[in-house]
Parts: sequence; C-alpha cells; structure tokens
Amino acid sequence: MSGGTILLLKEVKELETENIHLNRENLADAMEVVRVLIEKGEISSNNSLYEKYMDRYVKEIVDTMGEQWGFEVVKSENRKKIYFSAAYDNILWGYTNERLRSKLKVKNNEELYCHLFALLCMIAQFFTESLDYDLTYLKVEEWEQYVTDKAKAIEETSSAEEDSDDLEIRFSEAAKYWLELPDIKERAVAHQQTDARVGILIRLARVLQEEQLLKLEDNRHIYLTDKFESLLKNHFGMAGRKEEIIGYIRNIDDMEGINSA
Repeated sequence: MSGGTILLLKEVKELETENIHLNRENLADAMEVVRVLIEKGEISSNNSLYEKYMDRYVKEIVDTMGEQWGFEVVKSENRKKIYFSAAYDNILWGYTNERLRSKLKVKNNEELYCHLFALLCMIAQFFTESLDYDLTYLKVEEWEQYVTDKAKAIEETSSAEEDSDDLEIRFSEAAKYWLELPDIKERAVAHQQTDARVGILIRLARVLQEEQLLKLEDNRHIYLTDKFESLLKNHFGMAGRKEEIIGYIRNIDDMEGINSA
C-alpha cells in the first residue's frame, strides 16, 4: 500500500470519528473513486464510479479529502469524465519543482521557466482570452515561431520585466534563455536534439502526451485533449490568472508598439 493511500485512509478515519452519521457505504464509495482517480487519472461516465461520485454525500467526502491533501476532481467540459488534478507543489500527487525539472530533464530553474513560457505560448495559440478555442490543431513549427516572436517582443519591450513580476512569472528570463537556444528545425526533429528550440518543444509535448493532455502526431502536429481543456478551465492551479496570462502573451506585440511609439 502506498504512502498516499495510507494517508487517505487515515483521513477517512478522522472524518468518520468527527461525524458518526457518515454512511460507511458513502465512505467506501468515496475511497474507491479517489483510488481509481489516482491510479488512472480519470473516470468515464460509463463507469459506475462516475455515478457514485455524483452522489451529493460521496462528492462531499471526496472534495473534503481533496482540500486536505491538495488535489481536485475536475469535471470534463463535455460532462463525460472526471479527472484527478493535483496541486502543483503537492508532494504526494503533484510535481514539486525538483520532480518537474526531472520529468522535463531540465538542469535549472531558468530552463524550467523557458518550458513554462513555451507551454503558455501554446495555450495562448489554442485559446482566446475568454478561454474559447481558437485552433483545431497546432503545427510544431508554428509553435516555435510564435514562441520566438513573443520572446523577441518581450526582450525589446521595456515594461516586460515589470509586467512579468506582476504576473509572478519570469517571462524576461525565459525569453532570454529561449533566444539563446540554437534554431535547428529539421535536424532537431530528426535527431531529437533537445538543446534546439524545436527539440525542446517536442520534448515538452511528449511529457504532456504522457499525461494525456495532448496528442503529438509525427512530431509535427499537436491536438489538445478534452482533459487539457477541462483542467485549463476548471483547475485551481491558475485560478484568477489564466485569462490575464493568456492576454499578456497574446498582446505583447501590441505593447511593444505602444512602448516604441
């Protein structure tokens, strides 16, 4: 039995102690929902556990566990699935800074910021500021060009560093790191060269694909999954900042023009 499961069992015992009116069947159903979500990451509507989670009391127990242990159950946009989503810095379920760096095979935080910047650029290409879809799929080469254009705009915009600080994201450091990377497109794809711009994007896309957040076809085309859209729109990780961050990236070119006027 994993350490996380033992802790969840302990949490259930505490809940049961605090409220003698809790139904043991509801507790068992809640535990089973959480266990399957941890193991598989999602539960489809054709699974009996999906209906069990929709029960008011089962959902309340699961949500209470999530509040205590740093995870959230997110409903699919099409209402056909529920997803397990861990808080970024949750040591049990999510990625700590060190674990995320290891997963992406980055050496330092500067390189990690660069990956985050590239991911946010991809989101800004797929979604408008109101989080509506703007693309059906994205070509990796268009993603690379978009990141490069935004990085140049940030580097040339005098207010970019201040704006980055306001958003609590180190855009200026990420842009500088990106622009120092070699631009070797075809070779990077063919040889999986990870120190080139496109190579980094492909590596990032593959990590996201492992998490079932997107589909990467032939190292050239990216399709987002329903899971990605659902987590983006409903996950607490960027609560209140998503629209602001996407708007900042989409409009950085206009800011450059204003500052140079």
